[in-house]
Amino acid sequence: MIRRMVPLVAILVATAGCGSPTAAVPTVAIESPPTLPSGIKTEFVEYVRWAKFKPGTTMVKRTTTETKGHPLKTVEVTTSKLLELTYDRAIVETHLTGTRFDGIKMDTAPVKATISRYYYLQDNVKIKVPKKDKTEPVTVTNKTYQADVISVKDRNEVGEVLTTLWTSDEVPGGLLKSESFLSDNGKLVTIELIELRAAQ
Repeated sequence: MIRRMVPLVAILVATAGCGSPTAAVPTVAIESPPTLPSGIKTEFVEYVRWAKFKPGTTMVKRTTTETKGHPLKTVEVTTSKLLELTYDRAIVETHLTGTRFDGIKMDTAPVKATISRYYYLQDNVKIKVPKKDKTEPVTVTNKTYQADVISVKDRNEVGEVLTTLWTSDEVPGGLLKSESFLSDNGKLVTIELIELRAAQ
């Protein structure tokens, strides 16, 4: 004689209508496991540079936008503070103030940004990392840094943009100074670190 194991659901169905109340069959939702990210696990340079500092570290950068032959300019001051640092992310709060070329004052509400430690680079995506041209001393915030100098040529809707960056791993985010020149309209955008405050 062959004995069979009958599933519980089949027994409940078979006994339905036999004079006794039918028990409700519980419904169980089965969730699929989360899809693991694909690609090459890559570390964000910006996270690495912030991770060298303690929460509470604050840096202030000034951005000046001016056009050749025009005396008016826009000056923006961006204050960035490291609020939280964990193994896989950094949370940075940014606040912008300043004055536009037409005299209008700017004062935005603080914005929090999460900088993830890793991203996943697909095999068919190539990231072009500009090489440094040289290393030279740059003085900002009354301190001299040995900065990597990088020159980048790009193009946007306005025209060709020539950018020179001075960077160092000794400051949060890495940027000491940058100059971007739009040759088609003579506009120059300069960014410079003007203050760096250690965590209290």
